[in-house]
Amino acid sequence: MWSRLACVGKIAIMNEVLLRYRIHNSQISSSKADMQKEYGYKIYTNIYKRLNINLCRDDYEAHYALVNDKKAPSYSNLVTWCNKIRILKNQNSIIDRKFYERQINYYLYRNTLGHLVFRNYSLNLETMTILINPKLASCFLDETIRRFFNKISVKKN
Repeated sequence: MWSRLACVGKIAIMNEVLLRYRIHNSQISSSKADMQKEYGYKIYTNIYKRLNINLCRDDYEAHYALVNDKKAPSYSNLVTWCNKIRILKNQNSIIDRKFYERQINYYLYRNTLGHLVFRNYSLNLETMTILINPKLASCFLDETIRRFFNKISVKKN
C-alpha cells in the first residue's frame, strides 16, 4: 500500500512517534520472517523499478541488514548500498533530504558499531573509516538521543 501511495503523492518520514505496538515471540513478523523478507524484496524491486533502478539481490540484502540491524552478508555491499541511496536521495524529490541523510548515517553507524561489538564484522580500514567519521558519529548520537526521549514520552502517555 505505501509503495503504491508513494507513486501518486508525496510521503515523508515524520520525526514524531505516532504508533505503539507490542512485541512478542508469536507475532507474524517473528514466525514468518523469511516470507516477509521475500515479499519485501518484491516490493522494493517494484519501487526501485519505478525509479529506473535495477535492485539486485545484494543491494536488497544490504538494505535489509541496514534497516533491520542484521549482519550484512558483505560489509562492502552495505557501504556501497548506503552510497547508492545517498545518490538516489539527491536525484529524486525527497521532501526532507537532511532528515533522510541523517537516517542513512544513523543506520550505517548503528549497524557497524553493533556488529563490531558482537564480532560479526572485523575491525579494518573500512569499518574504522565509518566509526571515526565525525558526521556519522554525530548523526548516530543525535538520533539515538532523539529516539530515547521519544520512548520516554511515549511511556509517559
